[in-house]
Amino acid sequence: MRAVVLACSLASCGRFDFDPRAADAEAADPSLLLHFTFEGALTADSAPVPHDATCAGECPTAGPSAHASLGTAAEFSGSSCLRIDIQTLRPQEITLALWVRVDQNGNFVARPFHGETASTNSYELYAQSGIWYTEIAGKGLTRSNVPMGEWHFMASTWDGMTLTQSIDGVREEKVDAGAISYADADAFYIGCDRDNGVEVDHMTGAIDEVRFYDRVLAAEELSDVEAR
Repeated sequence: MRAVVLACSLASCGRFDFDPRAADAEAADPSLLLHFTFEGALTADSAPVPHDATCAGECPTAGPSAHASLGTAAEFSGSSCLRIDIQTLRPQEITLALWVRVDQNGNFVARPFHGETASTNSYELYAQSGIWYTEIAGKGLTRSNVPMGEWHFMASTWDGMTLTQSIDGVREEKVDAGAISYADADAFYIGCDRDNGVEVDHMTGAIDEVRFYDRVLAAEELSDVEAR
């Protein structure tokens, strides 16, 4: 699951399914805009052109990974959040993928488009009252009965108009979410959202292996990402 440029951890290289060529290919993929492995510094971005995070309020702490033998994840307390300034990164297609363990409601990741002036204008993945959501500006997809306190792989794509969601490899129906416009002051958030200039909807739980691409990954590619 850990991808590095020239080396891999002993735990990863010892896995029967670890392919260092796949790790090298991902490290060189220009469409991978953000990749937070949460190994070492939790604020470090491993994408080909890194955009390191800062803590928005409290910082998350290190905890067990989705695959405990492979390292660490970021633990969010309900008041911790990471902010990544990406004003120059405004993709017209998006894939989001991550591992998440939800202990209480909140946002896993969010890309507000007008976070300083609006409250329903984000590309966001979150849980509320036992239901998981993928939304763009309030339009989206849901999944109920996702077990709390367990690790799940979640992915979403947007091709400029159509939004998709998959959890643990099971894909929902598509929905027409429409186009978006970006504001100058926005950023990408892990562990919360930003509405009307304030960080909100902090999650309690853990997040691992966050990836943000500027293209729509095919189903086979998402399966490869899940297996890393």
